[in-house]
This record gives sequence, structure tokens and C-alpha cells, in this order.
Amino acid sequence: MFGTKAQERDEEAVKEATKIVTAVSFHPLAITVAGSLIQNRVPSLEGYAGALESQTGLAQNGLLNQNNEQAKYTNISATFNVSAQALTASSDLSAKNALALLNILSYMHH
Repeated sequence: MFGTKAQERDEEAVKEATKIVTAVSFHPLAITVAGSLIQNRVPSLEGYAGALESQTGLAQNGLLNQNNEQAKYTNISATFNVSAQALTASSDLSAKNALALLNILSYMHH
């Protein structure tokens, strides 16, 4: 019985992670950013997937057409928006420092 609940949790985690990876069109940097925040429990896996869904409108529209380049970049951009919101909500000093660094880096285009 105990193993079954753990297995169900693992299956749910795989489903949520698959949603995130698919939503960001398998973009390595977006996956790394999402994974880093989730690993540090800034948002939970489910929380991050839910925030990403609401940010991109995936819940209402189904998965966007992944052949459309604009859709891919919109989803990747949403990942960074969700990450910045999670960092903003965190009271951890390292989260605040990461947000300040992202703010500086956003001005360094080249």
C-alpha cells in the first residue's frame, strides 16, 4: 500500500514535469531555470506547472502549436516571467540576489 502512494506521486510528478518541458518547447535554458527553482522549492512542481499554464493560457487553449516559432518564444518567455514572480515572492536572500542579477543581465543585450 505504501509503495502504491509513492508510485502515484511519482507518476503525478512526471506528468507535471512533462507539462512544463512541453510548454517550453524543450528549450534547455528554460528547463534549467524551471528545474533550479523547483529543486530549491521556490514554487512546488505543481505550483510552477500551474503558474506556467495560467501565464501561457495552456489551460484554456490546449498546447499551443509547437511549429509556430512565436508560440515557442511566448512559452519560453512565460517561464522566465513565472520564475521572476516566484523569486519576487520568496523571502530568501539568495532569491532576492538572483532577481537583482536577472534585472542587471536584462540590460546587457550583447
